[in-house]
Amino acid sequence: MARHTEKPKTEMHQQIEKAQQAIDAALADVTVLAFLADYGCTATRLREGQQLCIVAQRTVNEADASVDALKAWMDQFLALAQTALQPRPDLMKQFK
Repeated sequence: MARHTEKPKTEMHQQIEKAQQAIDAALADVTVLAFLADYGCTATRLREGQQLCIVAQRTVNEADASVDALKAWMDQFLALAQTALQPRPDLMKQFK
């Protein structure tokens, strides 16, 4: 059976998660909402923050996927270069 291993969360993922937790906690507590509202941070503003967290998470996930794709491409390129440059191993140094 294949085992699914989850990648460790990046610092950016952790920051987004913390923001989501703080916003959720604020929205769930009417006392906190009342204090925040006195400073212009309304429930509407907090829900906007929730939406920004969703967009940020999606953006970070897309960036992670792009980096993963680039790493895979580089692995293939380096394997090809190593084969192609066997007669001139000195030229491989520029790719390491």
